[in-house]
Amino acid sequence: MTQQLKNRSDQWFYFADNDLLSARSLLKDGIWNQVCFHAHQAAEKAIKGYLKAHEIKAQKTHDLLELYETMAVSGNEWNNFYEGCVYLNRFYIATRYPDAFVGALPEGLPGEKDAIRALAEAENIVEMLKKVLGT
Repeated sequence: MTQQLKNRSDQWFYFADNDLLSARSLLKDGIWNQVCFHAHQAAEKAIKGYLKAHEIKAQKTHDLLELYETMAVSGNEWNNFYEGCVYLNRFYIATRYPDAFVGALPEGLPGEKDAIRALAEAENIVEMLKKVLGT
């Protein structure tokens, strides 16, 4: 059965929720680098959903800090998840491409602590933006 989504913003949040589900499942399986990747993706898609809801054009980027800065034009104060964006931003390339492993993260591939924190940061960002939008 296909889920009907009301608008483009809803579609972004639907995909963000799926990334969170993936991250939670991967956490149980101990695949830490992919937990971090999907956590990053969930945050990215939630921010893009927020931007879409406010009719703010999002850059074609995976950089959470660039997207965060774009959100600032909406006039809301987002300091409560800036650090989460900083933390998650370091995982996009380092967890996605095998040739990025060496030197990508100072301590090597993400471990369990990284995965747990990444998932928590992503859940915070997604839930906060949903609450702001009333979805």
